Amino acid sequence: MRWGVVLWVGAIVFWCDRRRVDGIVGAVGPDRGCILRQGRAHREGGAHCVRVASGGRERPGVREMMVGRNRNTGGTIFRDVGFRARSTETAVADCGGLGETRRPRVPMAMAEDNPRNFRSHYYKKVGFHGVDEKRSLEILLKDEPLDLEKLCTFSQRFPIPTIYRILIWKVLLGVLPPHQAAHEAVSQQRAEQHQDVLHALRTMRLTGDGAPDTHTMLRMLQLENGCLPRRCDQPPEEEEGDFIAVVSSMSEIAENEVDAYWLAKCFFTQFNNKYVDSLPHLPKSLEHYLGVEDGRLLQHLRGTGALPRLPCSRWFSRCFAGTLPNKSLERVWDKIMSGSCKILVFVAMGILLTFKMTLMTMNKADSIVQFLEKIPQENTDAIVTKAIELWQKHTGAPVHT
Repeated sequence: MRWGVVLWVGAIVFWCDRRRVDGIVGAVGPDRGCILRQGRAHREGGAHCVRVASGGRERPGVREMMVGRNRNTGGTIFRDVGFRARSTETAVADCGGLGETRRPRVPMAMAEDNPRNFRSHYYKKVGFHGVDEKRSLEILLKDEPLDLEKLCTFSQRFPIPTIYRILIWKVLLGVLPPHQAAHEAVSQQRAEQHQDVLHALRTMRLTGDGAPDTHTMLRMLQLENGCLPRRCDQPPEEEEGDFIAVVSSMSEIAENEVDAYWLAKCFFTQFNNKYVDSLPHLPKSLEHYLGVEDGRLLQHLRGTGALPRLPCSRWFSRCFAGTLPNKSLERVWDKIMSGSCKILVFVAMGILLTFKMTLMTMNKADSIVQFLEKIPQENTDAIVTKAIELWQKHTGAPVHT
């Protein structure tokens, strides 16, 4: 009886396929299901399932069809899983009935997506980003030693998950080595060195318990670099103010004072050493790309005389520390630490474009500069998102979705 039902279903499917029918609903046993795959019948997890190999000349390939029981009507549910990974369609009929399902055509790009890509597309549609990206990063972090080039590529393409950000920054900046087996020992050495330098400053009475942590870290950097000033009671110079801004933001991002010092020190030092020749050209790049995106705004800034007075030097030398809140700043620093200095140009352009309507109402350079030196903090996530989109558009950087 069982083989008779199987052969009967197979004959109907073959008959329908030759007539280009996309799917059928057939009556199978209400309690048991089977699979017919190239002439062999077997059960699959107790579910009503039929898979039929289509041998027609016009439609070569394999058609997969899932059959299940409808609890409400007592009928049989026939689901055509599709021909060549097309979308599914479900139909319901009474036992013993015969019907057909029609599958909507879908774009080839979606048809070729594998299940993992389909889930990623679904997660992004409902607002959950970074699901597969986090899993990919976890795979990279299992390498021994860590591959710095792959980590840089990942950081350029995707935002680093918060739970792994500090670790990735430490490795990219050289605070920790790529060999993970040495991380614990190196971390301990970093903590001891931090304590020794701090003790030396206190011994020389160059810092005290009441001194701000940022100023203390500045003196620690100067002591290690051999450029400690003779008088420490003077106001900080411009470069010193840049480091104070960076270490102030890093102190709020890092988990402890030791991590904040080492991350700020390595970030600030590497940034200035690596991009010392590029920084003077960034304002000119900003003018060029702003003209491409919004020539009217550029003409307004030129006409008011505000263009050469924009706080670009402060923005770029501090990597927007003190300008953007830390939550938005982290995404910008991800790109800088992984090798992109030009992201700074597009963050500046994102600020100008976001506040275009406000800037267009100002006719004095002083008002424009004063506004830009302390921008509103409510919409900074949108600014960074726009900046990354522009960066990808104009520089051909890896697209992150």
